[in-house]
Amino acid sequence: MLGVAIFLFGQCAGTRAMAENANGVQALIDRGAFADAEALLRAEIGDAQAPITERPAIQLEILRRTRKDFPLYEEQVLAQVRESIPDATPTDIANWRAANQLQSRVIDGQVRYFRRAVSNLYRFSEEAKQRRDAQAEPSKSATKRFDLTEHVAELVTMAAATEQTEIYPVHHR
Repeated sequence: MLGVAIFLFGQCAGTRAMAENANGVQALIDRGAFADAEALLRAEIGDAQAPITERPAIQLEILRRTRKDFPLYEEQVLAQVRESIPDATPTDIANWRAANQLQSRVIDGQVRYFRRAVSNLYRFSEEAKQRRDAQAEPSKSATKRFDLTEHVAELVTMAAATEQTEIYPVHHR
């Protein structure tokens, strides 16, 4: 009976240690200390070639993908924004980030931005969208839009003027 109690206590202590380590890893991730979290997780993995089925290996894969999804630095984001908004400043980037309109994370002490943060900015920030649209040159397609009602009226007029079955043939290649 004493052996069972010692075994169960050992299992509980091991489970508690794993939970504490998991909390420690999560705290590191929340602070943006990915490299430290990865070191702790790698220490928990017995076989690096084994399939990714255990919690430490899964968490390592999530961190790897997070790094891949957040590859941009502030200078790169600013350059991308300036393609549409030439007068954008680092202060604008900081304001949009603070308003959660530019998706970012702290990874190893550096602010990193989501790979599609700039295109998503125009979805989340009405101000950025208005500034972009104010800078855009009016294109030919924006000035002359296709009017279906007018086109159908022209086709009806053409059909009334002729007895042919094809009044507006369209040829495709």
